[in-house]
Amino acid sequence: MNIPLWDFIQPSHYVFPQLHVKIGLINNVLDTFCDFLEEQVEVANPKERFCRNNMIMCDVATIKAKENLEQ
Repeated sequence: MNIPLWDFIQPSHYVFPQLHVKIGLINNVLDTFCDFLEEQVEVANPKERFCRNNMIMCDVATIKAKENLEQ
C-alpha cells in the first residue's frame, strides 16, 4: 500500500538538508585524504601509529574528565 505515514505533510514541504550532506561529504574526503597521507606520504611504522592513536584517546579522556569535574 502507498498510504503515507502522515497525510498532513505534503512532499512539497520537505526541505533537503544540503548543508549537512555537503559537510558529510567534505568530512569523508578529508578523512580519506588524511588516511592517504599517513599511509603513502608520511609512512609511520605500526608502533608510531599505535602511540599516536593512544595520545588522541588520552586527550579525549582528559577533556571528558575535565568536563565531569566541572559538573
